Amino acid sequence: MIRHIAVCDAPLCNESKDEAVWLPGEKVCLKAPMQKYQRVQRDINELVKEGRFKNLETAYTRHDLETQSI
Repeated sequence: MIRHIAVCDAPLCNESKDEAVWLPGEKVCLKAPMQKYQRVQRDINELVKEGRFKNLETAYTRHDLETQSI
């Protein structure tokens, strides 16, 4: 069986290290069950598509996405 991390190219994957960062607009890991940080990433990406997210250059860790009001 192939591990998810071997086929997932999302910067923040459920199996990735805590130091990994994600920029708004980048891919979101699709591994289920969806984690809180994945929901926040999807919400941010929707705002990016609509042109309503202003912090495009800010890099976020998984911890940032789960604990901060972004």
